[in-house]
Amino acid sequence: MKYNDSLVKTKEVILKPSKMRNANNMPFRVKEVGFCRNRDLSLDTAKNPTDGLFLFTLTGLCELTRKHRSSIIHPDQLVIHQMNMPIEFKQKGTEEWYYYYLILGGNSTKGIAKTMKGRKSVFDVFPPVRLVTLFKSLMETEYNDSLENCFKASLIIHSMINIVHEYAYDIKEAQSPLSTKQIAVDRVTEYISEHYSEQISIDSLYREVGFSKYYLCKIFKDATGETIHSYINKYRICKAAALLKNSDLSAVQVSRLVGFTSPVTFHRVFKSVMGKTPKEL
Repeated sequence: MKYNDSLVKTKEVILKPSKMRNANNMPFRVKEVGFCRNRDLSLDTAKNPTDGLFLFTLTGLCELTRKHRSSIIHPDQLVIHQMNMPIEFKQKGTEEWYYYYLILGGNSTKGIAKTMKGRKSVFDVFPPVRLVTLFKSLMETEYNDSLENCFKASLIIHSMINIVHEYAYDIKEAQSPLSTKQIAVDRVTEYISEHYSEQISIDSLYREVGFSKYYLCKIFKDATGETIHSYINKYRICKAAALLKNSDLSAVQVSRLVGFTSPVTFHRVFKSVMGKTPKEL
């Protein structure tokens, strides 16, 4: 894919979020994210070996080395790596090498490692627009201890992982139990994002994916580190916080727009999730 001049002219940026205690409770969190130009990247084993690395090449070539084996990474290829061993990337050839990378941690990164075990770790991503857009969204996120921003970053990473799953499983594998579980979890999060302003019941979700209530709740918690109820509440509260900040709507009006039937419940959940009341936001 040919990238527009605005992207190619973008300055190098490397973000290393810190002092984000709320992020520690998220399924996924950003430990480091960057856009680089011709910068060799060498990473040792992480303190937490379940941390992961995503690196996506926009233009140019690089040489990837791990376990004393080398391979060439081409444009529009995504590298997935578990940080339990060193890895090194070096520019190759004369063309400018531009890339995005993400080092992620969180409660659910162990699940990614299990999912990817025994599968290839370099993927051709076509079309790459969705993945590039998600990387840009992570670069534009304001990294502070706001639970809203921590949750936003976690959702972006989850969307990235959904893309990875699309390329990790071919059509034959789509019927495997592991693939079916992930598809179900992805469908639930998609359903929540589409219907959060309505009344969502576990019954409606299990009918949507065709699993029993118990099984759906179990695989969702395993995949995201959250119960379905907790995920819905956090999603709604993050939407509510954005509305309160960017509109003149009252807390009561906002509570209804994001799916709460009781202002009292909304106030209680808001304070539990955000650590402050709607008025204190």
